[in-house]
Amino acid sequence: MAKHVTYRLRLLIVALLVAVSANAQQLGLKTNLLYWGTTTPNIGLELQTGRKHTIQAFYGVNPWKFEAHPTNPVE
Repeated sequence: MAKHVTYRLRLLIVALLVAVSANAQQLGLKTNLLYWGTTTPNIGLELQTGRKHTIQAFYGVNPWKFEAHPTNPVE
C-alpha cells in the first residue's frame, strides 16, 4: 500500500513540474522523467536568450552513496 501511495505522489510531483512555466516563450521549468525512474529527482530551468537560443541548467539529487574503492567484497 505504501508503494502505491509513493508512486502516486511521485507521479503528481512530476506532473506539476512538467506543467508549470512562467511564460513558455521566455522561461520554462522542466524535469527529466528518465532520471525519476532511477530514483534521482531533478529539476531544470530554461531561459530564452534569443529568438532561437536558450540556456538551461539542471539540478539533480542522487540518494545513493558510492565508494571509490570498496575495502570488502560483497558477500
